[in-house]
Amino acid sequence: AIQSAEESHAGGNLNRAIDILRNALAPSGRHPLVLHLLGGFEDQKGLTVSGLALVKEAAQMAPRDHRVLLNYARQLLRLGKYWEAVRTLSKIHSKAKQAPDILYMLGLAHTNLDQEQSAVDALNKYLDIQPADSNGRALLSKVYLHFNRPEKALSLYTSMGDELSKKPDCYLNYVRLLGQ
Repeated sequence: AIQSAEESHAGGNLNRAIDILRNALAPSGRHPLVLHLLGGFEDQKGLTVSGLALVKEAAQMAPRDHRVLLNYARQLLRLGKYWEAVRTLSKIHSKAKQAPDILYMLGLAHTNLDQEQSAVDALNKYLDIQPADSNGRALLSKVYLHFNRPEKALSLYTSMGDELSKKPDCYLNYVRLLGQ
C-alpha cells in the first residue's frame, strides 16, 4: 500500500494516494509509516489539522524513526508551533548530531521564538556541514537582520556571490543594507 501510494503521489494523483493509505489503515490497524505518509499527503491537500494529527500519532508510535519525527517537525514549523518543533527536533538532533536538515529547522524555529544565540548556533553548525549552501547563508543573514546585526548579515550576503541575485528577498535586503 505504501509503495502504491507513493507511486500515485509521484504520478500527481494525490487523492488516489490518500485513498490507498486510508484503505490500508482500515483492515490492519494503525501503522506508523502509513500514518506518517497519509498525514503528509493530507497536509499537502490542505487538510493540515488532520494531517498533523496523523503524523503526531505516527511520531508517538515510532519515537525513534527520524523520518516520521522530521516530517512532524516540518508540519509543526509550518503551523507556527515552534516550541513543539524545537522539542521534536531536539530529540532527533541528540541522536543525529550531523543531520543538516535538523539544524536548519532548529535555526528557523529558534528565530521565530526570538532565541538569537540558539538560532545562530544551529545555523552555524548547519553551515559547517553544508558550507556552500546559499539557503543556509540566506537564513542566517535573515536571522542577523532579525536580531539587528546588519554587519554580520552584510558579510553573509557578500559571501553568497552570484547566488545572491537568485534570491530576490536576500538581494533586496542586501541593497537596503548598502543604502544604510
